[in-house]
Amino acid sequence: MIQRADDYLDHKAVELGPELQRVCPNGIDIYFENVGGDVPRAVAPLLTKGGRVAICGYVSHYNAADITKVVMPQDILKEAPNVPEHRFFVVTEWMERWPKRCCVMAFVSTSAASSR
Repeated sequence: MIQRADDYLDHKAVELGPELQRVCPNGIDIYFENVGGDVPRAVAPLLTKGGRVAICGYVSHYNAADITKVVMPQDILKEAPNVPEHRFFVVTEWMERWPKRCCVMAFVSTSAASSR
């Protein structure tokens, strides 16, 4: 189980591609996708061989005028140099695990923030 985060980025406050390259010089092994748009486009080229992606949404396009014209995260990932194993899921599929995961993520977020 992951017990810490090496770094974190505000995807709206930085030029994401170069910043991801800076904080992930060896690539990205695991990625949780729930934003869509520019974020998976920046992540996809950095995914390592054997990488894994959990897709839980694409909030940047929820209000799209025509959702049929939206490029979905799984479509972006299929074009990556190293196509990751990826799966779209709904968070309610894992509701019984939610309380424990919230505690883990709170710890990871706190650890990353305190290491700065």
